[in-house]
Amino acid sequence: MQVQASQRKQGRLGVCGHVGVGHAHSNAGFVQDDSVGFAVTAALLRMAYPVDTRVADVVADPQTNTFTVVTNGGGQGQAWTRRGVTPHEKRLVHTALGQEALFTQPLACKIFGRVYGQGAMEQAAAFQAATALAVVDTFAVQHSGQMQFADEDLPGQIGRMMGGVVEMKGVPLSVMSVINATRGGLGPVEDLEGIVNLGTKGRLMHSLGLDAIPLITVEGKQFVPGVSDDLPDPEMWVRANAENDNLVVAECLHQAAQQSGIACRLNTQAYPRRTGDLTKATKATGECVAELGQRLAAAETSREKVAVAAELAEYISQEVGAVSFMTNAMHDLVAGGGLVSGHSAMLSLLDTLPSIRYWKIPCLTESDLQKYLQIIAETIPLLTERYDQSMNELHAKKNSDVSKMQWLFE
Repeated sequence: MQVQASQRKQGRLGVCGHVGVGHAHSNAGFVQDDSVGFAVTAALLRMAYPVDTRVADVVADPQTNTFTVVTNGGGQGQAWTRRGVTPHEKRLVHTALGQEALFTQPLACKIFGRVYGQGAMEQAAAFQAATALAVVDTFAVQHSGQMQFADEDLPGQIGRMMGGVVEMKGVPLSVMSVINATRGGLGPVEDLEGIVNLGTKGRLMHSLGLDAIPLITVEGKQFVPGVSDDLPDPEMWVRANAENDNLVVAECLHQAAQQSGIACRLNTQAYPRRTGDLTKATKATGECVAELGQRLAAAETSREKVAVAAELAEYISQEVGAVSFMTNAMHDLVAGGGLVSGHSAMLSLLDTLPSIRYWKIPCLTESDLQKYLQIIAETIPLLTERYDQSMNELHAKKNSDVSKMQWLFE
């Protein structure tokens, strides 16, 4: 795959992806690797702006309660964890030495066994954040004059983002990698996921032209109950909403997968924009937590109290992830994928039931990564051929005014 740095300041097309640090679980058995978008876009950028992102050193400090990850390319990332670092974790993190830091959730799972958000497993989430930050810093150390960088500016967030323009098959392509990470190993807070163009992220997107062109948005490797149940093998998944998103981008992604011989399904009814959906879900989730609290309050025996506490811990660490990741009013505008209307379609990967039964949590592999890159590469010429049509879609459907969400930064 031929990718090189471009002399242009903005691309004709774009690719965006993020890592939602700690966003492994959602409701009703949904589980994912939400670091895939970051890994794919960082891999694309690395083809044009070479860096060595393997882990050279990692320090877990029980005195400062921080994880620090250093790459062979000289990048460094650090994150603090609310409930501290133990000497045992100081030994565990050495598993990361020599590993590829692009794969942030897989690496956190290798060390800690699994990842939970909502403050349930702060050490794994903080380590994952430090690893992602080290990757971005590696590019900043090596290519600060050629690429652009910004810090996530939502209160309480420690994420960072990077972008650059590359040439793929002769087409200038703006590529952006985003870290959504919450201080203390908490989260996920993903109001700046997908292609939401607010704050420093919005300014960086504008500089790269990403707020005015058709985009491929890259999402996670996911087990989705009811969709993944009968899959014999992992399968790519292209999603868009026929009323709101860019169906030309969706169709080109699906066609590219077929041309590449990669199994892929297309869903054009995903991500409906229904005002109040997340508000209702948040209320229902809170009521479930309250009901568990009432059961705990009424419990008499130790056995009952432990059983309810275990149920509550499971619910908080998994089900609550379905509502905690985004502000209700933001969800009304961009749905669960952070899709500003008109611009984009989503590319992700469905995992299988046997895989989930064995591994418990999906993790991106090198072969998965190559499938994403191959589909993107095949999509670019298809989307270029239909560029005018995709721009017409963009202008016809661009009706999400996310600027009204500026109050999030106060």
